[in-house]
Amino acid sequence: MILQAPPTLRTLHARRLAPLALLGLLGLSACSGGDDSTPAPAPVSAATNTFDAAVAVQWNEELYRAVKASAVNPPRAARVWAYTGVTLYEAVVHGMPEHRTLQGQLTALPAAALPAPTPGLVYDWAIGANRALSVVATGLVTGGTS
Repeated sequence: MILQAPPTLRTLHARRLAPLALLGLLGLSACSGGDDSTPAPAPVSAATNTFDAAVAVQWNEELYRAVKASAVNPPRAARVWAYTGVTLYEAVVHGMPEHRTLQGQLTALPAAALPAPTPGLVYDWAIGANRALSVVATGLVTGGTS
């Protein structure tokens, strides 16, 4: 489901990111072994750095256009970039074993606020990033922050 977004964000969904939404069903997939006699090895999600950065780049370009078109004041624009940056990082951090979450380090993001990945599922970090940025960007640009 694509949330109602400002015209520029709706255009991005329709033209560039909507095909990724259709793949959302494949973003998390339970894996099963071959035959019942041999246990299958535990599935492993690909590392975040193996995915194309196009989703993040397109969202940032679209956010730039949306913020510019809505004449957002500089402090609010800075918050839009900060919140979307943290959102993107938290959406993909579990695919970067050398990094750690910001939960418990940021005042408004207490420890265990976000779910950890479920063992046994394979995650597509690009789809997760797309969905996370879709929700947050839409809320920030249309709903506003103080």
